[in-house]
Amino acid sequence: MPYDRARSIEELIVVHEDAQYFAALGAVEFGAQEVLDHPDLGVFDGVAALEAYLTEGRGRQKRGAGRRALWATTHELERFREAYRPPAWTPPTLASGSGSRRWHTPSGATARSWHAGGGRWTR
Repeated sequence: MPYDRARSIEELIVVHEDAQYFAALGAVEFGAQEVLDHPDLGVFDGVAALEAYLTEGRGRQKRGAGRRALWATTHELERFREAYRPPAWTPPTLASGSGSRRWHTPSGATARSWHAGGGRWTR
């Protein structure tokens, strides 16, 4: 939709001074509907139930909703490592005294710097 580009964005976007209350009212209405749809939602069942959930139930719930691990046996782990092993990399040789250099690896990550004058690697 075309608009008057001569006007500032502040003039074009109008926000009611009580806009945050409209959002709060929407949250209240949504919560009220949730209670009607699920009457037991958010009801405190006591300290014992809370403690059981925190010590056992949360883990059981996560296991039920979680994914399978990347590997189950050491053989699967070795196959995974072999399939995703990065290619060998050899740092370039720099002339002595050429100073600090940074370059990017094929993945785009910054490689370590070689301080040719000091003859040491740094991150």
